Amino acid sequence: MGRRHPDHPPARIRAAGFTLLEVVLAVGVFALVAAAGYGALQALATAAAASRDRGRELETKQMVLTVLAQDLGQAIARPVRRAGGSAEPALGGDTTHLALTRGGWDNPPGTMGSTLKRIEWGFDGTRLERRLWPVTDPAGRNAPQTDLALEDITTLRWRYLDRQRHWLDRWPPPDGTALPRAIEIVFENRRGDRFRRLIEVAP
Repeated sequence: MGRRHPDHPPARIRAAGFTLLEVVLAVGVFALVAAAGYGALQALATAAAASRDRGRELETKQMVLTVLAQDLGQAIARPVRRAGGSAEPALGGDTTHLALTRGGWDNPPGTMGSTLKRIEWGFDGTRLERRLWPVTDPAGRNAPQTDLALEDITTLRWRYLDRQRHWLDRWPPPDGTALPRAIEIVFENRRGDRFRRLIEVAP
């Protein structure tokens, strides 16, 4: 039996490269890794958006409470007149509504106007609104304009501290005191976060 000549190729030569099974497995692994990476990116994007929304909400809340503190810090014991001559207390309210006369109002440069402003804070069940009257003594067809609002509020309550340090749910009290010593606002948002602020009223 003679020896195989070196120039003759072997009967069976293994093909170079990957088999179909190896390619399918590699594609499957890549798909799993890509899906996991996409899910992680989606989770990060969702978390970032939620963080931005919460940041804006907290910024708005802080601004609203700051403006409220400014209003109460400038409150004055000046009643107002309604249409028909009926009187309204300088500061009046209940657990969901507050109205007051504020002094120290800055008018636009070059304009003449009263430094007093009638302001209302009202809660409609979903949002807290600050409304400004165009005149100090509302009458006729004058209507307030909303200039500030805090959204997604589920519960809200005002309380009024009198000069004897008693908490009341309505103001003014029977003795007719013009201004309370302080006002407390407590509210919750749709996530269940609870906020409380006690604000001193101008003496």
